[in-house]
Amino acid sequence: MFEQDKIKIQNIFKILLIFFHLIFILSVLMVDGYPQTNDILHIFKITPLEGNLKFINGIYGPGYSYYAQIFSNNLNILSTVIISLSILSSILINLLLNLFYKINNNTFIYIISFLFHLILLITLGFNHSDSIFLLLLYNGMLVFIYGYYFKDKYQLYYLGLFIIGVSILFRHHGPFFVLLIFLNFLFFENFKKNR
Repeated sequence: MFEQDKIKIQNIFKILLIFFHLIFILSVLMVDGYPQTNDILHIFKITPLEGNLKFINGIYGPGYSYYAQIFSNNLNILSTVIISLSILSSILINLLLNLFYKINNNTFIYIISFLFHLILLITLGFNHSDSIFLLLLYNGMLVFIYGYYFKDKYQLYYLGLFIIGVSILFRHHGPFFVLLIFLNFLFFENFKKNR
């Protein structure tokens, strides 16, 4: 009985995620890769790559210049990167929740985590400047959690930390945000796990 419930829950969420991503990809095709806000392509070119890498406009870090130059000046290609990161995060959260479900057998936490994941992806919309930062940060954290807490593999959590580090390039407040996550991690490891 328990195993059947588990399979039902997993299948429901896999179908929901696939359906969500199909709608997302169709919306990209319908608008020819352009985001729903006025977050236009030149944003990716207005941050300097020379000198002290100062944030000349106060909002966008140098990561956007790298992003546009490495991938393309075409929003369709840049949008494919965001779609790929979104699909990767769905695969990672599904993997993590399946492992967590085996350990804890808590359906409520499984459902809440999946709802949080869907809400995060939906609220990103298709705003390139927010999406690339948040999706890199989110994917990095998921890889780190998978490697550190479930697999205990150095390569995985170093990869997660590297992805989190790359995300910092895309927001001037990224380092402060990562510092808060790090302090939370230290608190959890110290007081909850005694490690």
